Amino acid sequence: MKLRELRLRKGLKAKELGLQVGLGEDGISRLENYHFLPIPPVMDRICKVLDVTPSDIYEKKEMTYSFTAPRVHTNNDVYNFQAKLPKEWRVLLRKAVKELGYKGVADWFLVEARKLIEGECENARHQ
Repeated sequence: MKLRELRLRKGLKAKELGLQVGLGEDGISRLENYHFLPIPPVMDRICKVLDVTPSDIYEKKEMTYSFTAPRVHTNNDVYNFQAKLPKEWRVLLRKAVKELGYKGVADWFLVEARKLIEGECENARHQ
């Protein structure tokens, strides 16, 4: 994870970033040391403050993803999404999405993907 590096590049102490994103110094330290994953709204705030995207924060080895064409052709587009995360992250991610009220990671992903797509559609309407 490059969070510490990006924070330092912006000239921010952990306490300063923590205050800006609502985590405090301890929360930023725990993120930087892989003790927990940020929930999406916190990740959004971190990215905004640091002027980066989540893919700028994570090392390539920490998260890979791919979209593949559907194996069975239907009237609906279907994508198989795969992300490779370290084991401790998988445990934390499952726990975090359940605490947010989702049945599992797949349900969380579908909701977040829908928000992203609807946001893009909304942005396109305003251009």
